[in-house]
Amino acid sequence: MPTGADFCLDANLYILFRAFGPTDGFAPRVQRLSVSGQRFGPGQTQIEPPFVLHGNLEGLSIWRDALGWLTATMISDDNGNFFQRSSLVECHLPD
Repeated sequence: MPTGADFCLDANLYILFRAFGPTDGFAPRVQRLSVSGQRFGPGQTQIEPPFVLHGNLEGLSIWRDALGWLTATMISDDNGNFFQRSSLVECHLPD
């Protein structure tokens, strides 16, 4: 299920997906889609951490840091539940 998206200055669309397993918890995946005019190319998985490493990631921002690394910043909230946590996660993506 998609939960966030962002266009980057490289003219690609990045989409944050999440899956949920009742015994494993949440699993995020970030995919990059090339954009040409009004068409999207096939999705390429950029990151796919294992289940339970991160929480319920819902928001996505793609940007370049001061060293030029393409970076994904993702956020989750605890939804007021004691078994979830709020977090801010940053990952470098391949160019």
